[in-house]
Amino acid sequence: MSDVPDVLIIGAGAAGGVAALHLASSGVSVTCLEQGEWSHASDYRGAERDWELTSRKQWSANPNVRSRRGDYAVDVSESDMGVGMYNGVGGGTVLYNAVWPRLLPADFKTRTIDGVGDDWPLDYEELRPFYEMTDRQFGVSGLGGNPVYPESMDPPLPPLPIGAGGLLMARAHARLGWNWWPDTNAILSAPMHGRHPCVQRGTCNQGCGEGAKSSTDITHWPEAVRNGGHLITGARVIRICLDRRGLASGAEWVDERGDVHFQGASTVLLAGNGIGTARLLLASACGLFPEGLANSSGLVGKRLMLHPYVNITGTFDENLRSWQGHNGSAIGSWQFYKSDVSRGFVRGSKWSLHPTGGPLRIAAPPNGGGVWGAEHHAHVRERLGRSLT
Repeated sequence: MSDVPDVLIIGAGAAGGVAALHLASSGVSVTCLEQGEWSHASDYRGAERDWELTSRKQWSANPNVRSRRGDYAVDVSESDMGVGMYNGVGGGTVLYNAVWPRLLPADFKTRTIDGVGDDWPLDYEELRPFYEMTDRQFGVSGLGGNPVYPESMDPPLPPLPIGAGGLLMARAHARLGWNWWPDTNAILSAPMHGRHPCVQRGTCNQGCGEGAKSSTDITHWPEAVRNGGHLITGARVIRICLDRRGLASGAEWVDERGDVHFQGASTVLLAGNGIGTARLLLASACGLFPEGLANSSGLVGKRLMLHPYVNITGTFDENLRSWQGHNGSAIGSWQFYKSDVSRGFVRGSKWSLHPTGGPLRIAAPPNGGGVWGAEHHAHVRERLGRSLT
């Protein structure tokens, strides 16, 4: 392998893993610098009696609480919300709940439709083949035919169990005439690629000891390495380096002993999540770019888009076995997705309800209308091939 690869990827998380697999499989030489380490199934505590304690510290999604060697502190003192992130091979996919929604077509045109933000330079149909490709790579479980989305390939695996709590919510939606649909998850509902399906333990948010949850350290990086990709862990990047033309030529990084190294490359791909990528661009300021790299707009480090959520807990007389499948999907609802000035929100109000712990996405019916009640309920029942009454 050449010391100067075609592509240097910084960050071995979701984007870095997908890019590395695609590039390495296409014969492109790839090196990746990741400041965290590999995690192994034996590291996760989901099957152990101390899992609730360790999920609050060693496996917290907050790097300020977790304080692992590969982490860096994030100042949220002036923020209305905290951040959830993980530094290591697999990145945030190690700790995420593997809820797998797509943007809706309208999400690409928020400036045109709602007068906020900016329209994307591409649309849903341009991204659809890549949505479908990543569904196959990650092993997504779900039910095809959701009328909210344009026609597309069905998820490669059937949906995860809805559960008693999900059924309760589905019936309530049907009575109200609201939309609902079995949600999609990057969690195996059946064996795939030598991996075992979900055992419904409900401890997704501190790593999956079964390997059923799809994280790029399982789904992408092993194959990328087999195809010639070079992954260096414990490598904390200091700055992006430029050549005489002002183009990125590599990166300086520090190993775990404190020694500084330079890794050259023909192309540099930043995949350090929404915080780490902006941090590196700003930290790479130089005489030619005193405000940081790629920052002629002055917007690097601004307009950070997070996925805020609120947990709502309800109690019921019947036993809903809510401990089971805690992070496996229940149902998704699109009832309140469109902008509603009277309610004071733009581009949808989304929050999470946990009847079985599975997230409930809130959004609107397609084309702004539609009757969802009993007829829709029967349609989903037919697609699932089992009773929902």
